[in-house]
Order: sequence, then C-alpha cells, then structure tokens
Amino acid sequence: NNNTVFVCINHVREGLGKWSSKSIPGGKVQEDFASLMLYVQRGQAKKDDNGDKIGFTMRITVEKDKIGGHQYDSIEIPFLYEGGVLDTVGGLIEECITSGVIKQNRANYAFLEGQEVYGKENLKRLLEENTEIRDKLAAELRNAK
Repeated sequence: NNNTVFVCINHVREGLGKWSSKSIPGGKVQEDFASLMLYVQRGQAKKDDNGDKIGFTMRITVEKDKIGGHQYDSIEIPFLYEGGVLDTVGGLIEECITSGVIKQNRANYAFLEGQEVYGKENLKRLLEENTEIRDKLAAELRNAK
C-alpha cells in the first residue's frame, strides 16, 4: 500500500551441517519471510586478448517466489573490474543470443538483416563503437520479449 520494498542482505555458508550443503546464517525465518531469494554466484573469469583477467561472469538465480511468476530463473551477467561497472554491451549480446535476435553459429554472429561478425570480442567492439546498431539491437530485443 505504501510502495515500500524491504531488502534483507545475507550471505550463504556452505557445509555448516551434515545434511545441508547451503545454510543461511539468518536462519529459517528468513527463508520463510522472503518472497524472493536471489543467489549471486561468481562464475568464469573473463580475460582480454593478452590473457589478463578483466572481470568475471555473475550468475543470479531466483530460488523462491511466493508471489507467482517463474521459479528458478537464472541469468548470467558479465561483470568487469573497470570501476565495478556491469558490462552492458556484453549483457546485451548475451540477451540477444538467448532471445534469438542475434544468431550464433560457432564463432560467427549474424544480426540485423544479414550483417555478420566473426568472434564475440569483435562484435562487442562493433557495438561499443556504433551506437546506432546497438540501439537497433536493443529495440529488436524489446520487441522480441
């Protein structure tokens, strides 16, 4: 009624007890009270052309949903170390591939009326440099959803 959201942040410990692989220090009350449980896990490291680590993928999974909708949805988001900013172009590419806006055939990526790029990093560079193509892909992604 008051347009209020209460967010409780907690961490997950692994292997506290003999029967559970994951345990929340907040106790079972937090699991019963929460409408959504979002688990954030660190994924595979992202490296640049020189082999230096530039970030990682972050996997977010919805474990519980009392209010309806999709249960156990998950998404992988690229996270870059550059100032702790999310990789929006990489996220756009991943969402476009998932929804079919960008067609992937091994290392070839086809999009927008037959344009094709070899390699994900080349596609990312193209979208970073050309905002017009990036905006068209974002609009097509919105229409696809």
